[in-house]
Amino acid sequence: MSEENPRPPAGSKTGSFFRRFASLSLRARFFLGVGVILLCFCSICAYIIYRQGKMLIEEASRAKSQIVMAAVEATQAYVRQVLRPRLYEIMGKDAFVMEAMSTSYVSRAVMDRFGEAMPEYRYRRVNVNARNPNSEANPAEVRMLKYFAANPDKQDWEGILQIDGESQYMRYRPVYYSASCMHCHGKVTDAPKALLEKYGSERGFGHQVGDLAGVVAIGIPLDIALGQLKGKAFAVFMSCLFGAVVLMVLISSFFNRLVAGDLRKILNIFRQELPEEGGLSGSPAAARPRDTGLGEVPQSLKWADELKLFEAVQAHDEIEEITIAARTLARRLRENQAKLFQSKELLQSVFDSTTDTVVLMDRDFRIKMVNQAYLNRYQLREEEVAGQLCRDLHAGDLCPLPDCGLQKVLETRKPVIQEMATPAGEIFLMHFYPVLNDRGQIDSVVRYARDITEQRRLEQNIQRTEKLASLGQLAAGVAHEINNPLGVILTYTDLLKKELAGRPEPREDVETIEKHTLACKRIVADLLKFARSEGARKQLTSLNRCLEEAVNMMSHQFSHSRVALRLDLDPDLPLIDVDADKMKQVFLNLLMNAAQAIGEEGEIRVATSFEEAAGQERVVIRDNGKGIPGDLLEKIFDPFFSTKAAGEGTGLGLSVSYGIIQEHRGEIQVKSEPGQWTEFTILLPV
Repeated sequence: MSEENPRPPAGSKTGSFFRRFASLSLRARFFLGVGVILLCFCSICAYIIYRQGKMLIEEASRAKSQIVMAAVEATQAYVRQVLRPRLYEIMGKDAFVMEAMSTSYVSRAVMDRFGEAMPEYRYRRVNVNARNPNSEANPAEVRMLKYFAANPDKQDWEGILQIDGESQYMRYRPVYYSASCMHCHGKVTDAPKALLEKYGSERGFGHQVGDLAGVVAIGIPLDIALGQLKGKAFAVFMSCLFGAVVLMVLISSFFNRLVAGDLRKILNIFRQELPEEGGLSGSPAAARPRDTGLGEVPQSLKWADELKLFEAVQAHDEIEEITIAARTLARRLRENQAKLFQSKELLQSVFDSTTDTVVLMDRDFRIKMVNQAYLNRYQLREEEVAGQLCRDLHAGDLCPLPDCGLQKVLETRKPVIQEMATPAGEIFLMHFYPVLNDRGQIDSVVRYARDITEQRRLEQNIQRTEKLASLGQLAAGVAHEINNPLGVILTYTDLLKKELAGRPEPREDVETIEKHTLACKRIVADLLKFARSEGARKQLTSLNRCLEEAVNMMSHQFSHSRVALRLDLDPDLPLIDVDADKMKQVFLNLLMNAAQAIGEEGEIRVATSFEEAAGQERVVIRDNGKGIPGDLLEKIFDPFFSTKAAGEGTGLGLSVSYGIIQEHRGEIQVKSEPGQWTEFTILLPV
């Protein structure tokens, strides 16, 4: 229990009440609470009806008083405007007939007769120091005279007052002296003799036009109407109370059938399941349950103590038992949650320690978990990945369908290993491992992807180097064995040409033999040059200059074939330690191949750049020729492999260029789109 809401002291009346209330059964506390709520509801309904009826009575009294006040004012106006002037005309200015000329007398006489017929209405016209003692104001009316004197702008006042022990609705309206009133209320010398003889000269004189002449009071008794209204309100209260009792019976039946029954079912589940964990100890989530008369639950409550507490409260409070059980379950859940969190952290740490990408997916290929290497590779955040389909995230990049092994894992329920290549040229070794549930069904799939692009490239380079070495040895042996017979053939062709000097036809045949023998000798020379590669004579050289010299050598051929050459050379390219002649040989080979791939009317772009972070210089030669089919890209650096027509090349140019770049510890790469372009990239370390 927090300090902001402390428990009442044990000895106080409030504390004693709460203890008695808590000791009741759940059903008793429920119905006691519902009964109090319904009782309050009945009282509120009766009060609302009483207040509404009282407002209606007040509205009706206001309307009635307005009608009576209008009738009185109409009577006074008739006396003042019609009777009094007419009597003055008939009887003269000194005449005064009280019963016909005094507005207060006439209105009082009329209302007295009205009161005989309608006794619930009360009328008074009063003033302080009035001529007629019956018109003298009482204390309540004196207060109203003072109110209107202090507030001349107020022309009315209404409300409920207690007069002579009765509740009355009162309406007060001020009366002011007009010019016609001055004959009887102005100067004494101007007053009629009959008036002076009846009332004397001491009261009611000395007033001026506009002075307060008194107030007119209309009163309507309300005690009878309010008494009837209270009776109706009480009848409504009793009717609501009867309905509440009927409702309580229905709620009791509903509670016993549904709520109490369901609570017992839940309690049976707790009683059957919770004891299975006997022997575990700990403290409940809340140190103190609601006061059940059993005292506070200790912080170090053992499981056996919890069972005893269940037995103590289950006899009279199902909710309390469920509360204690829920606290125990919450504690168990927190303990298990902590263990699960530790297991998840351990699993995540294992995932993240792997440098290759690891993905955990469900059987629908939705991603459940990934490691940090995966997020870093694809520049994603964890919230962007969770719940996404694998194919949606990797469409066009590393799409797992249709060639991915996921479907095969679902079919065979066995691990699958396969190699995949992406459109970007990357090669991955994919491992798919099924995760089975207790029923032997696949619940998840782990996809482990290892990037083996560099490994495959290194293997290809090793194979190509070994092939070049073997072919070099073979070429050296073959060239040596063939070179001597070719020399003998050329010697005899010279002799035959001299002997056949006067015979043109046989001489032409001998010249044909000589031509093809020289071609064979040139091929043998290329073989020897390939086999006996001389060591590079390296010195600091500008690659830009080597490229410019190679372009100058090819400029005549480019212009003849209408091939445009675009140079984009980095002016800040640093000098590099290479064999300039061999570099020019490489550039010439690539430029000639590009020109032959274009044929006529094309473009070759040559660009250089310095990659300071990698410490290397880059040379890119790109043409818009016919391109190289994808299945031939891996073979173009093989010796004697050529895509040219027979007799147009030996297939050694790119092999020699590859060997030169390897000799300089560099790398040569090729990309091509068949029918559109081919691009060679040379990387040389500075």
